[in-house]
Amino acid sequence: MVWLITRDGGFHGLLMLEATAGLGTPASTSSVAGHDTGERTTRAQPDGAVWEFTSYGITAQERSDLADRVAPGSGVPFVLPDLDGELLAFGFAEMGDQREQTFDGPIGTLDLTVGTYRGEFAEASGASDVELVTVAGASGYQITTDVCTIVLWPAANGQWAALRIPAAYGARTGGIIASIAPAPVPD
Repeated sequence: MVWLITRDGGFHGLLMLEATAGLGTPASTSSVAGHDTGERTTRAQPDGAVWEFTSYGITAQERSDLADRVAPGSGVPFVLPDLDGELLAFGFAEMGDQREQTFDGPIGTLDLTVGTYRGEFAEASGASDVELVTVAGASGYQITTDVCTIVLWPAANGQWAALRIPAAYGARTGGIIASIAPAPVPD
């Protein structure tokens, strides 16, 4: 799951949650309180489940405070009762249908996937930059890492599109993003 965090009406950061199912083994009292590192905030649940939070653009303390507010949801797996947190996407890594197409360019291969959200925003936690961009007429996100730029935007029918552009494209990346046009997505 990923939430968009805003402050004063503007983009502040992203909070990502990856949950692993409990096996019915109760967590120890000390682990229920949680564990924070510079990069991750972990919350063990009474049923043995583990909620691991990563983020972009927010401090470790902000991430920890937000993690303390996340609760099991009704209709969606988790809720963040915070006026500055908006649910952006939810799904499960490696689960759900996706279509993929690759484009062999002059200096590297571009990879486009469209389908169920499968945790693509998790790459933002190690990003050097995350920007809001317009893609195919929709609000999207440009995540820049040392290896590539990942562009994510909502596609039709609640699906997400992700385009991975190798870092070698450098200054051409903006032109590639601008050239993306809406296309129908099969159900």
